[in-house]
Amino acid sequence: MRQATSQALLSQCQDSGYGPGVAATKRKTPQRTIGIDEEPWEAARHIARKRRERVPDVLRRALDDYVEENRALIADDPVWQAKLREIRARQEAED
Repeated sequence: MRQATSQALLSQCQDSGYGPGVAATKRKTPQRTIGIDEEPWEAARHIARKRRERVPDVLRRALDDYVEENRALIADDPVWQAKLREIRARQEAED
């Protein structure tokens, strides 16, 4: 039973790009957890599969586009500027 459950979970992970065959590496990009209703998630998985894409890559592109379209809203925000300095300092320390 446990083996069947593990196999089912692994088969679900294949579309994410983190299933079997993906080499274990130290992840530099932090993982995030978000809640998405089942219907759009499953539709996105099927569309991504047909387009030979991964849902995480689609989501990253959407976030990048969203930030670029709205960057002017935070350009002069001192809270954002402080956060940005913190992020960049942490990234430099990791490199």
